[in-house]
Amino acid sequence: MEYNHIFSKYRPKTECFPDFGFIADDSSEGIYSCKKNLNVEGFFAQLKIDVKRNVLEAHVFDGNSSERYALFDVASAQGNFVGIIREQVQMIIDDFCAKCCSSKNLLSDYLDFIFRRFSVEAEFPWEDESSKSNGKSNDGDLKNDYAVFRCPNGKWFALVMKITYRQLLSTLPDDSRLNMGCKNSEEKIWTVNLKSDPDIIPEIIDGKSIFPAYHMNKKHWITLVLTAAGDLKKICALTERSFELVNAQKKSIRKCTS
Repeated sequence: MEYNHIFSKYRPKTECFPDFGFIADDSSEGIYSCKKNLNVEGFFAQLKIDVKRNVLEAHVFDGNSSERYALFDVASAQGNFVGIIREQVQMIIDDFCAKCCSSKNLLSDYLDFIFRRFSVEAEFPWEDESSKSNGKSNDGDLKNDYAVFRCPNGKWFALVMKITYRQLLSTLPDDSRLNMGCKNSEEKIWTVNLKSDPDIIPEIIDGKSIFPAYHMNKKHWITLVLTAAGDLKKICALTERSFELVNAQKKSIRKCTS
């Protein structure tokens, strides 16, 4: 089973891998593996991580027979035993994230950029009351799960929203999701919808930090993650371009009607 969704929130620290039990693959750079015993007699989990491709796999084996416990890899499999196995593997994954990864939420830095660069504050069209202090709470997050930022022409150039990883993956074609783990993850992450040039959108979508637009026109808009998987400098540059594209709309209309 794959746990690639952790890379939307965490950045692995390879210097911590040896203490966790990971051993580097001598034949392939960036690939590490480790074995963790489970609290079920004879069973163990084998973890394999590819830090270059942002892939983390976990498989369970019966130590007595050395055979893979296949039901663990079947998402639809149910039952008390497989449930216990999954819980224990998830605890290992959580421990890995805590000990071998760094977590950085880019949201606060991104909001500061918007306020400094465009001198606009967040608006909350789906809430009865907007928040003060630029819409941010004490920890730097927005006080609401959805916020829009407008150009002088009144049109949105950025929609910041907190959605689940499952919703983010739903923007990808079905065949692109087949090998991505935790497709039903309800973990929420911060994202931003930006307008972009249609001719470059297919080139910049990578299914890791940049996705087809969630709930917007995918020909003209994209969704970027505001987590450790994101590149703040690139996000800011794409935001600049979004502002240019959206703010020019009103000017173009004026030229056509003059």
